[in-house]
Amino acid sequence: MTSQKVSTQYLNDFHTSFFNGWIEGALSSAVRAALSISTGIEITYDVVIIGGDPVGLMTAIFLSLKQPTLRIAIIEKETILNNSNSNSGSFKQQQFSQMHNEQYLVELANMSFSLWRQFEQMANMSFGSILNTDDGYLLVGDFNTNQSTIVDDFKLIKQICENLRMGCEYLNNTQLKMRYPTFSFPLQYQGIFHHQSGYINMNTLTIALLRIISQKRNIIIRQQEEFLSLKLNNQTEITTNRGILYASRKVLIVPGPYTKNISHLFNFHLDITLWELPIYYFRLLPNATRFPTWLTWNSKDRQSIFFGFPSMLTSSGYIAVLPRFIRNLSKPLLYPSQRTNTTDNFLTQKVLEWVSLHMATQVNVSDYYVNEQTYLTTFLPDNGFLLDYISQTNRRVLIQTAGWNMKFVPIWSDILSDMILFDEAMNTSSKYAKKTTAFVISSGIAMRFMDEPVATMAIIISFCSSLFPIGLVNDVSTGPELKIFTQIFRSFKFIVQQRARERKAAFDAL
Repeated sequence: MTSQKVSTQYLNDFHTSFFNGWIEGALSSAVRAALSISTGIEITYDVVIIGGDPVGLMTAIFLSLKQPTLRIAIIEKETILNNSNSNSGSFKQQQFSQMHNEQYLVELANMSFSLWRQFEQMANMSFGSILNTDDGYLLVGDFNTNQSTIVDDFKLIKQICENLRMGCEYLNNTQLKMRYPTFSFPLQYQGIFHHQSGYINMNTLTIALLRIISQKRNIIIRQQEEFLSLKLNNQTEITTNRGILYASRKVLIVPGPYTKNISHLFNFHLDITLWELPIYYFRLLPNATRFPTWLTWNSKDRQSIFFGFPSMLTSSGYIAVLPRFIRNLSKPLLYPSQRTNTTDNFLTQKVLEWVSLHMATQVNVSDYYVNEQTYLTTFLPDNGFLLDYISQTNRRVLIQTAGWNMKFVPIWSDILSDMILFDEAMNTSSKYAKKTTAFVISSGIAMRFMDEPVATMAIIISFCSSLFPIGLVNDVSTGPELKIFTQIFRSFKFIVQQRARERKAAFDAL
């Protein structure tokens, strides 16, 4: 068996090893200019973004486009370009699927699809260079079971595909085997294929983000600067390991796996956990066939969810296979400091068994390697997302985190930039806000639900009736002329558990 380690690093769907030898020198110079750290006397900015992942970077770009005079600083604890970890075998793809069994996620993904295409144009990059849908996306599993997680209720996924006329293709077992001989699946397995789903090229995305930022004099990236604390004065005072800076308008925190650490600084506690996962690469056999981005699982085994991609971007001789589960689902990590960067033998055994059973005609099962460093992803109990103001900060501080987040980067960034600019006028000034009590702008709406300040805070993102024609909740008023419609209310496990249960029950009853 050939097994080797490859050094790479991931944080919350964000891969930090982006520059490789093929990047043109001119682009490299432009990006380095964007990453320069201010040595001048200016320590006051209009907006400070804490966290240099794609959401933080793209939000800064959207803010600059909407209001070019804003002074924006991005504080990043590590380095955005981590050349020391750069390796041609590094994993550089993130899945993009518009197929979900929750309609609000489908709507989000659909809006994100359009924004991804617009961003490619903005960065002067070719169609599909960031969001690649050449080979589409394939879901495979047992259609005859009912599950409750976001990705594995085939019947509901099919219903939403048909309701929204997404153009999904449904493949029975015979069609699945003929079209994708890559896999060998049991007779009860079927497939759903979507041609406008695929994967996100993380290398190209980061190049595009930094290329645009390098052309904007009002955005500066301050690397290797760790956020320590925050104080609300006339301006928001931010203390880092390198001193103090100020935000005259807003602070956006994009903490990724450090969400629980950040929550402690603000005196609230989220039931948010981390999974530490490895990435396996298997060598393709010479006769291997072309295949799409994919996700599959055994409906009877919650520890048999796997996903992968058409091929590696820099080494087409290997493909990535990733488990989407941990050894003990009841004992995830809570803090990044608990990360071991070791490969769990249980996961390795599960991956090898699965590949041997389902992909043996396409890969050399004994010729594989594993990344030296694991990656972390964050979860709320309901697989939802956090997106709102932190309580007791007078609406000066926002937070965004959680979930399999990468596919939604453009929509989060667009919403966050509107929240920062419009604040309480969001309801009348943003394209994401409801204009009347009964109607919304066709592109959708994002509203936030917060627990009232009882030393706790959380946010649930939900969407209005134009996004959710099924199962709407009506007559929830936040003002004399405003009603909020929502399909779901997902409760978090806060310190005040009874309040959360009562609120969820009220929405469920509606």
